[in-house]
Amino acid sequence: MQRLFFFHFLILALAFCTPLVGTPAATAAEFPDLVQQLKERSTSKKIKTARAIARSGHKQSAAILEAWLHGRLFKNKKSGKIVITRKGGEGLLLTDPYTGAALGTSPKNRYKKIRINNRLRGIVRTLLG
Repeated sequence: MQRLFFFHFLILALAFCTPLVGTPAATAAEFPDLVQQLKERSTSKKIKTARAIARSGHKQSAAILEAWLHGRLFKNKKSGKIVITRKGGEGLLLTDPYTGAALGTSPKNRYKKIRINNRLRGIVRTLLG
């Protein structure tokens, strides 16, 4: 009986973990495209993207997810380029999400926040934890 229980437990554990192990991490060249997908409106697409970012192993993946979690991930209204922001001076202090390099300042009205809902916040907290 114990052996049967263990066998069922093992099968369930493997079935649960297979999607995490079987999905390849994003390469350095694919990472910017992956982050750009956070602009999607669909929550389910954002969940897949957040998981892929966390799995990517990129040195900035945690910084990007934390910025998104705390409402500091923005996109440029004209170009669509994503940046990490902080309040500063007369506008926003911009940081490149892929390198962590400072990009200068810009008026806030040129950028729009990448939206995150409570469901996504819970998932991102789990990914970061």
